[in-house]
Amino acid sequence: MKTLAVAFLALLCAAIASSEVLYPNALTFEPGYASGPPPGFPLEDANPNYGDPLTIVGRVAGVGPPFEGLLPAGHELTYVFEGASCTQWGVWDDFQCLVGGIYGTFQNGTLAFYLDSSPDADFASPQTFRDGELVLLAQLSSILVLNNDPTSCPLPAPDVYASFVFVGGSWFSGVSHQGVVLSAGSEGELDGDVPPDLQALGYTFRVDGSVDIDGPVATSPTTWGRVKALYR
Repeated sequence: MKTLAVAFLALLCAAIASSEVLYPNALTFEPGYASGPPPGFPLEDANPNYGDPLTIVGRVAGVGPPFEGLLPAGHELTYVFEGASCTQWGVWDDFQCLVGGIYGTFQNGTLAFYLDSSPDADFASPQTFRDGELVLLAQLSSILVLNNDPTSCPLPAPDVYASFVFVGGSWFSGVSHQGVVLSAGSEGELDGDVPPDLQALGYTFRVDGSVDIDGPVATSPTTWGRVKALYR
């Protein structure tokens, strides 16, 4: 059954604005491609199905504080969202702009960043985005996906918003201190500009974005074995 979200984007903007950003644009993404939801979602108001996975792969274009200086010249840094599944979808409306559409919420999963000394990432072979050193691993809370870019009334909220907490990787010290880690969020814009050959491989939309790192949150101690278990 569909869920009606009234003034959905206004609530999203308020939630994002309430976070104190310590490191804006800590990581900036090149446009990547998403797979998992049905073709057309969310641009053509095609709804996802409960349990649909969401995977997004791409390259990192820029690295800022607190990771500045950690990306060696000639190396490739890639990102992979995976393991999240659709737990809710519905219809959102914005009364001010008189627009609306389909949204989907995907929960759990991970966001990982890999450093590769031999740049070879190829969207035709998604595994090439995972073949480097794991430098950052985050546990995803949720990813919200919609299309809110009407030409008549631009809206300030992102198309894609993910919230997560870093849990490991060789760069983890940059976002942790004495058992306290920094929460983070990723905002991005999406479009349907997917080449036919990538559509044939199951990619449904293109998305860019960046990572903003927020204030500290309490966390419980973990081990590298528990971090690796996130992939099992």
